[in-house]
Amino acid sequence: MQETYAQSGLPHSQSSEQAVIGTILSVPSCVIGVSQFLNSEYFFDSSHKIIIAAVSELVAENVLPDLNLVYEKLRYRGDLQKVGDMVGLMRFQQYSGRPELIDHYFSEVKKYWELRTVIQVCTEISGRGKKIAHANVDEFLMYAEEKFNHLSE
Repeated sequence: MQETYAQSGLPHSQSSEQAVIGTILSVPSCVIGVSQFLNSEYFFDSSHKIIIAAVSELVAENVLPDLNLVYEKLRYRGDLQKVGDMVGLMRFQQYSGRPELIDHYFSEVKKYWELRTVIQVCTEISGRGKKIAHANVDEFLMYAEEKFNHLSE
């Protein structure tokens, strides 16, 4: 999958996110094997997060998330316009991949989420380093070490 970058410069794979959603909406039963990975925070695109959150709710209700049920869930939540209504949902079907590759698509999405998380932590550490008063390097190193230890967990 080709990686892409938004104006924010953060890495993500639009095509992998679209493939996950398109495959689920086209073949709802494929979600059974990946339901433990349905975390909307893994997704970069805000509309993708909204759709995956609706899919997750349906799965939690023991319902296979087909196009119409996801549409109804989004309508109920008031999120339908945020994803482009039914036309917006239907466009994902053109990105449907092979259901047996859904694990691969999810691993790509998660890989980019992990990379964004590392970047976020590094940015936070860098920002704090620039604000340290009296050059308390030991305190800063302890802070950075704590952040990286938490990240590795």
